Amino acid sequence: MTKPNPIAYQWFQKALELAPEEEIYIPVSSRVEQRTLYKDIRKVIREYSAVDKVQASKIDAVGVFRDRKPWVRLYIKATSPLVGFKKGSDGKMERMVLQDQTERRRQVGLMRVDNIPNKEIIKKMKLSSVEQEQLLGKVEEFDDDKGVKSLSDMYSWLET
Repeated sequence: MTKPNPIAYQWFQKALELAPEEEIYIPVSSRVEQRTLYKDIRKVIREYSAVDKVQASKIDAVGVFRDRKPWVRLYIKATSPLVGFKKGSDGKMERMVLQDQTERRRQVGLMRVDNIPNKEIIKKMKLSSVEQEQLLGKVEEFDDDKGVKSLSDMYSWLET
């Protein structure tokens, strides 16, 4: 497989900066050039999916004709792989949102840099015990007035 044109990488970088309602239209001179640029951008998207699948899955490219001229359109898809719906027994649909792990890790890191106590991070981010060990490290003690000394004690303390 050949490497994509460097211009395709630059257009893809610009597409990463798009807001959900924005689009990029790239003018091309012919249908052949349109098809080539489209294929190159699709290759870049596939390459980027190895780095960040969620972000890469949001971006799409298509070949379009506007004003009788060929264009390549880059846009953010309206649907996200992190949003789903759960149908309850009463028939109501409930929206469910998964948070990207890299985003969660970033948020916890920023909270730790801001010297927010671990118990507050756990409460705000609703971290499971597995996530606590991954993101906060092994938490042996908490500096609070109730004397929480282990993860199980902390959970019982948070629920009260």
